[in-house]
Amino acid sequence: MAIRMTGLTSGLDTESIVAALVSAQKMKGTKVQNKLTKSEWTEEIWKGLNTKLYSFYTKELTKFKTQGSYLTKKATSSKEAAVTATASNSAANGSHSLEIRSLASSQNVTGAKIKDATSTMKSLTDLGMTAGTVIKLSTADGKKSAQLEVTGTTTIADFVSTCKSIGLNANFDTKQQRFFISSASSGADQGFSITTGTSTRMDADKKIKDLISNATGTDDALYDNYVSAADTIKAKLKSTLESSGGSMVDAATDILECARDGDDDATVQEKLAKYGITDEEYATFKDAYNAARAVDDADRTLNNNMCGYLAEQQDESGLKGIFESFAASSDSVLFRSELSSAYDSLKDLNSDQFAELKTLAMNDTATEDEITAAGLTLNQVNNYKLLTQHIDKDAFDTQMEIYAKNEVTGATKLPDGKSQLTVLGLDEIDATGKTESDNISGSGLSIKWANDAVIKLDGAELTGSSNTFTVNGLTLNLTGTTLDKTTGEYEEIQLNVTNDTDTAYKMVKDFVKKYNELLEEMNKLYKADSARGYDPLTDEQKEAMTDDEIEKWETKIKDSLLRRDDTLSGIITVMRSSLQTTTEVDGKKYSLSSFGIRTSSDYTENGKLHIYGDEDDETYSTQTNMLKAALEENPEAVMKTLAEAGQSLYDAMTKKMAKTSLSSALTFYNDKKMDDDQKAYKKQISSLEDKLNDLEDRYYKQFTAMEKAMTKMQNSASVFGTYYGNNS
Repeated sequence: MAIRMTGLTSGLDTESIVAALVSAQKMKGTKVQNKLTKSEWTEEIWKGLNTKLYSFYTKELTKFKTQGSYLTKKATSSKEAAVTATASNSAANGSHSLEIRSLASSQNVTGAKIKDATSTMKSLTDLGMTAGTVIKLSTADGKKSAQLEVTGTTTIADFVSTCKSIGLNANFDTKQQRFFISSASSGADQGFSITTGTSTRMDADKKIKDLISNATGTDDALYDNYVSAADTIKAKLKSTLESSGGSMVDAATDILECARDGDDDATVQEKLAKYGITDEEYATFKDAYNAARAVDDADRTLNNNMCGYLAEQQDESGLKGIFESFAASSDSVLFRSELSSAYDSLKDLNSDQFAELKTLAMNDTATEDEITAAGLTLNQVNNYKLLTQHIDKDAFDTQMEIYAKNEVTGATKLPDGKSQLTVLGLDEIDATGKTESDNISGSGLSIKWANDAVIKLDGAELTGSSNTFTVNGLTLNLTGTTLDKTTGEYEEIQLNVTNDTDTAYKMVKDFVKKYNELLEEMNKLYKADSARGYDPLTDEQKEAMTDDEIEKWETKIKDSLLRRDDTLSGIITVMRSSLQTTTEVDGKKYSLSSFGIRTSSDYTENGKLHIYGDEDDETYSTQTNMLKAALEENPEAVMKTLAEAGQSLYDAMTKKMAKTSLSSALTFYNDKKMDDDQKAYKKQISSLEDKLNDLEDRYYKQFTAMEKAMTKMQNSASVFGTYYGNNS
């Protein structure tokens, strides 16, 4: 920006002079800014009014024009403590008799208290249930079922999860030590059963393992005893070494060397202390190990290199397998481990997969692609061949087929003859055919069976899975039965269905109220006082006024912005004229005034409607209420007349807010034009501001040049004065 000289030499108030010179140009910008501000304020008013008009259009007017709004029915009950009723528009007027014989209920099971079950992680076998028991759950409608096969690791949490898998609500309360199980919904078909059986898989699994054991001639008790002792040592090693970062392989080698070589007490104690192993744990391991070594030494050659072999193993996560491999340090045990691994790779196959496996194993030319296509692996085929080469093939196949099917046979009992479920505080629970009379209650196991609701309506017996019935246009909400306990008979309740004139009357009243509010607001805006001489305040003007003065000034302008607005006038006109329709019913013509819906004789109300005789109407409350009477006596005429008048207004308003080149859809005012005007104003303001800046710069340059010239003249005069002064 150029340097501006502001009267340093001339003493002139340059800024004031420039301001005066550009004031005309600045005024042009202010006028355009005022137009922009008024346009933005006008748009804000229209947006608020548009929202109210559209709300009226979609709510009060839509109901008013819909004939169904006048056909409302109501139902009353002679005993609301037992049933409440509502009626749809299709319900027939009249009286109905009702007996409520039973309520719908869900099935609820509260188990007896279980001793020592303070955690959901408690295993079912620890509670006394036999491993191999299968808990069967199913819903009464047969749509959902599940089975839980109990093993040594099956917990209370597993049982709860299985219950939930078929849609039951299930929880084990650790404080009460009881199961709480219920169906998610009411109704007899929502009942459920919990029973037990025995899995064929458990028995087949044992027989297959016996086949493998017999083929290798291994002493099961000796083998299992050694592995159990080895597992104890392994757990100790792992716990100790996880914190120290030592090698499991090295540690296992140390312990095996102690057991094999019979180290002196000091060496043994040093190693035991190093790994946190007690004397007792080591003694159990050593006895089992030495017993394994001593088994039939003539036929079983001890692998003297086992410790070296162990040290070479790099898979520290497979330590159990290493211990098992050297459990008795014999070929037969190693071979048994190989067969057991082969069986493990097959035992999860289903019946169809096992049948495919046998066929492929017999086909020596089967390719790997064919095996993969069958959903199997080459390893599984080879494992089947290995097994059936060394054990009784037919016996293996028979048991494997039973295992793969995994059928459930009859329930096994506890030694005392009771159901396996009694250890869970439950029993064999079969919902088949159970009714309310079969409920079980007490301090132990309690069962409330699921039931349907049963009613007798006008002599016809009806059933339902919930306590809400919808029948013949009526909705019945049952809360109790009508059984008279004294007589043992069912009491008859009376239900009465009539026209709901109160609801229809309120709907018309709501329409009139909202219509009048809109008409009053629009007339106020249209007939507002003029704000001639009032323009939006500039920042300088606002600084000289209080906040209250600013607000009053701007309100004066805003209130007048829609004064004599053509668009607003058009909406007011159609709202008033559209309701002035006539309708013919049975040869007679009707209008709104036929039912006491009229305008006032007071012209200053500008067309507001009144319901003559309405208690809330301050002017006409003492008149006869023709609308209420007509709703009772001639509902069809009311319905058709008011609905047609409403439709007329609805159509007119639809047309008013149709999309045009000046307005968007669903908009009663010219929002597009306003947007275009505001963009033009902003562009014009920007252009005027540029011109103003250019004009100011030009004037300041001229004054700067004048100041420089005057300064130069003063300097020259000073030089001449000095010269002539010195020569005088």
